Amino acid sequence: MTAATRTIITSAIRADLTISPSAKAKLLRFIANPSAEPEMRLFTEKQAALVLGVSIPTIARMKRDGELKTRKVRKTTRITAESLYAYTK
Repeated sequence: MTAATRTIITSAIRADLTISPSAKAKLLRFIANPSAEPEMRLFTEKQAALVLGVSIPTIARMKRDGELKTRKVRKTTRITAESLYAYTK
């Protein structure tokens, strides 16, 4: 990506009021270093329910139906940020 393209995209991201501050920061980090590994963040069912604005039993059904991807952490399962944010678009 050229420096001019990077500047234009960065300006557009900063000016867009519909993008949350955390999402802006993530996008700007990616633009600055596109080869960096994506951040792996995991959520509990309760956290996922708050993000999506649904109930905990709904999150459990989404996990069971394969709509949300999970990772095993010792004896618990956590929901991946990638699968969770796919529903917030």
